[in-house]
Amino acid sequence: MAELSNKLGIKSSKINLVSYEDTIFNDSSLGCPEPGKFYAQVITPGWKIMFEADGNIYEYHSNIDGSYYIDCTSLNNLETVNALEQFNLYNPEKVDIFRLNNGQFLPLIELNEDEIKTFVESLNSPIKIIEKENCNFLYKVTFIFNDRNISLFSICEDGKKYGEFEISENKAFELPDIFMNLIGKYSSSLSFPGKPSLD
Repeated sequence: MAELSNKLGIKSSKINLVSYEDTIFNDSSLGCPEPGKFYAQVITPGWKIMFEADGNIYEYHSNIDGSYYIDCTSLNNLETVNALEQFNLYNPEKVDIFRLNNGQFLPLIELNEDEIKTFVESLNSPIKIIEKENCNFLYKVTFIFNDRNISLFSICEDGKKYGEFEISENKAFELPDIFMNLIGKYSSSLSFPGKPSLD
């Protein structure tokens, strides 16, 4: 209740408990998954709790002892987009990944057919739309079609899961965990130009 009070800027005494029920959640998202995130598939007993404040209903889910909770109402109000659908990334002929090195993007890997399927599928889920910010991008992913190319600039120097499509106007995205894991896999399996050697 204290978090809700702080978030809304109202006194705890103005927040009313409407209902609560014990429940079993199928994973650690407690029934309120955040777009693009992985969750441990573990049966978790907990609570669904409804509060009322200023005429609005707020839903929170918690584990059984209340030490971990999620504000489901805020998650349900997030603006999301399916990047695969939005940018028509179906069936690219090629996908090339570039890594920033000395101020320019140099080739890191050209994905094979199976890798392309997996990589494109990593963007086939709702991902969170976030505010644009200054970011020195580490990667550029180019989806190559016979009639167009679409580039996704991704991952800031500080490791932030941030991305911008070159054709998206004033929109940025919080990249999904699966996308981040694939970029990490491709980066760690290959040396990239300019990588210091111990020789």
